[in-house]
Amino acid sequence: MARSKYYNPTTQQWEYADRNPLPTGLDAGDILVWDGDEWVAQQPSALPAAYQEVEYIESTGTQYIDTGCKPNESIAIEAEFAVTSSSTNQGLYGGRGTGGAEQAVCLVSAENTEKLRFDYSTGIANVPNNFIYTGSVYDRTKFKIESTANAVNAYVNDVSQFSQSETFADFEGDYSISIFAVNTANTKGLFGSFRLYSFKVWKGETMLRNFVPVYNVNNGDIGLYDFVSGGFYGNAGTGTFLKGADV
Repeated sequence: MARSKYYNPTTQQWEYADRNPLPTGLDAGDILVWDGDEWVAQQPSALPAAYQEVEYIESTGTQYIDTGCKPNESIAIEAEFAVTSSSTNQGLYGGRGTGGAEQAVCLVSAENTEKLRFDYSTGIANVPNNFIYTGSVYDRTKFKIESTANAVNAYVNDVSQFSQSETFADFEGDYSISIFAVNTANTKGLFGSFRLYSFKVWKGETMLRNFVPVYNVNNGDIGLYDFVSGGFYGNAGTGTFLKGADV
């Protein structure tokens, strides 16, 4: 019998099981749970009562969120965003050492011909200064980069834009990845103006973060809620995020 992978919400790991078939017609974000007889597709746990999900949160160039995740040899990052400023070299996300060491960075230049630049480096194998995508980023756009044992791939709106063969040694960067800015050796810069609709991080097939935009109904704080850790991630910069409509 073929082996299937499923997400175990207890261990928060993807695991193998000799159980078939997998369900069809899954929705985005579904997890699969074996109930003893068959697979059951479930959405992640509901938000705590203190939080209300919104369509997006929006930065104005001074805010950022620290994900707590560091670049690694098998990272994957998926962000759904829209640019709200024509400035060049805005940091959608990034974490790196000085000189670009051990980095995972995405910069957006809304008015350039190539709208997205991403850098990924382990200090051993490098995928720097890649400019991709000529479509509009003022509209809602999904960007995903994934690193495997032997390649780096990048997608925009689920269409492949870049692939490069590389062999990566295991590593973990020293500096965590920020959203709405780039963290360079614990100095935040390249702040951006974006609407962010979702943000996800994996290491290999293990999901580390599954962020949705929210606000706290009690005190009005706007930020991201992570379904993996079960925590709220607020603004670590200055000013206040804007927010979209309740969903």
